[in-house]
Amino acid sequence: MATARGKANQHAYHALILLESWQQQRNAEQLPARVLDDAFGESVQLQLNRAYGWFLLVVAGTTELPSLPPLSAQNLPPVPDGVALPGQLRELRSLEQSGWLGQMQSLRSRTGSTPVTSGAKLGAVGGSDFQRQQMLSWHGELLLLFDRMTQLMDEC
Repeated sequence: MATARGKANQHAYHALILLESWQQQRNAEQLPARVLDDAFGESVQLQLNRAYGWFLLVVAGTTELPSLPPLSAQNLPPVPDGVALPGQLRELRSLEQSGWLGQMQSLRSRTGSTPVTSGAKLGAVGGSDFQRQQMLSWHGELLLLFDRMTQLMDEC
């Protein structure tokens, strides 16, 4: 049976594969950059958020894994009465509310629901907030966070 940390690592690795493929496709210049940004950006964001969600379960000490990870620390089961909220969860909640984790979680495509008519070129509608360099930075930050918090939990 896979562990939550194993699943977090797997999704982080998938995000890295997507980030590298994204750059290769941009270098090939066969498709407009905005089309690639939307296609890869949304997929990378999903992998990063799933990696984070699985890691949340590690920090929370969850032993029974759900089919999908939580989207944020707010989606974790409540801490039982009389038990202090772990410092790592307080930090993660803070990063979700006013830090890079919140930015990573909230980034969305700006394509919206604008229909593409039959005569329009696919991908010519909308735009994207997805930036590869920013997502690459978040990937690195996420891995550093995983390692730092794992070390703290191992010391306790």
